[in-house]
Amino acid sequence: MSDFLNLNPDNFKKWMRSQSDFDASMDQSLEGSPVETKFSAKRIVDHMIPEEGRVPKMAKEFVEDGGSIKKVDGDEYLIEVKSGSFYIHKKYVIV
Repeated sequence: MSDFLNLNPDNFKKWMRSQSDFDASMDQSLEGSPVETKFSAKRIVDHMIPEEGRVPKMAKEFVEDGGSIKKVDGDEYLIEVKSGSFYIHKKYVIV
C-alpha cells in the first residue's frame, strides 16, 4: 500500500524511461508510420538535416503532404518525402 503513496506522474515517467524493452518496441513500430509537422516550413527548415534532396523543397512537401518515418535514431526521425529524406528531431513532428 505504501507504494501508492509515491506514485505521481514524475515517478511514472522515470519508470517508463527505465524500461528499455518498451522503448525498443515503440521505435520499431514507428517505422513506416505517416507523420506531419507541427510547424511551418520556415520554422522547421533550420532543424532539418538532409540525407538526400534540397531542404527548401522537402520542407514545403513535408508541410503540405506529410511524410513517413523511414528510420528511428534515438530522438531523431529519418523522414521520407517525395523529393528526398531528412533527419529531424521528434519534437517537430506529429505521429
